[in-house]
Amino acid sequence: MEQQNKDLILLILDMQGIEDRLREFERKYRLRSSVFYQLVKEGKIEQRLELLEWVGLYEILQAREVEYQRLLQL
Repeated sequence: MEQQNKDLILLILDMQGIEDRLREFERKYRLRSSVFYQLVKEGKIEQRLELLEWVGLYEILQAREVEYQRLLQL
């Protein structure tokens, strides 16, 4: 149980860091990450290196959310 709590805390800290970085992109481009991600998937936004970082961070956050929910179920 104690290891699970540590894992959960580390996961939350990681997610908060990713969310902070995503907010930087959102402020810069004045676009929510979920909307941006959908536009990229629809091919409506040109993919540049910086934008690929945004996509990657968003996908990582989605995976961390799944892991977070899994840990809460234990």
